[in-house]
Amino acid sequence: MPLLEKDSCGNTTAPTTLFFFTASSSILITVFASAGNSLVVLAVFLNPNRDMRTPFYYFVANLSFADLIVGLITGSMSAIYHILAGLSEPNTTFKTVLIVAFFVSCTVSLLSLTALALERYLAIIHPAIYRRMLSPLRVFFFSVLVWILSILLTMIYFRVEYNIYRFIFANAALVVTIAVLIFTNAKILKYLRRQIQQWDALHESTEENLIMK
Repeated sequence: MPLLEKDSCGNTTAPTTLFFFTASSSILITVFASAGNSLVVLAVFLNPNRDMRTPFYYFVANLSFADLIVGLITGSMSAIYHILAGLSEPNTTFKTVLIVAFFVSCTVSLLSLTALALERYLAIIHPAIYRRMLSPLRVFFFSVLVWILSILLTMIYFRVEYNIYRFIFANAALVVTIAVLIFTNAKILKYLRRQIQQWDALHESTEENLIMK
């Protein structure tokens, strides 16, 4: 069967126990994701010393806020939907809202991870450019841009079928994020190794000068 062909299992009903198991898992995700990510957001913005008011922590807060949405909204809606489905009372509109909320929040999470990776890349390898480009106002702008782009990407869902959009999501958001993470971390690792070699060479040169004296 071709990858993007219409799903032949679309009219198949899952076992009732699976709906309730998924609902229970969603409730657990809601509790843990909401608690953990809310603490991160509060720590960044309510820190009395203001030492976490940096571009890095703003991007972390944006990522945590997206995951908080996953917990509070997507997780809660998933639990309600699967309970209703287990009771043979599914709601198509509710399911659509759940899918949109899921893809928006997950896309924001992935793009926020990408922004974090690029921020660390600039901070370590190009510190001068980093200080010039990333002011708090620009970080706020980039964070808003991440949400707008995520919402626009999710709107594709209304133009194509669910399985086609899952394929688009996996390639457009997930693959790009993984590629950026690999690229930036490889560059950072290479840079740090070069710095260590330079420090070792400087240390050996210093010791030789001391011995000669």
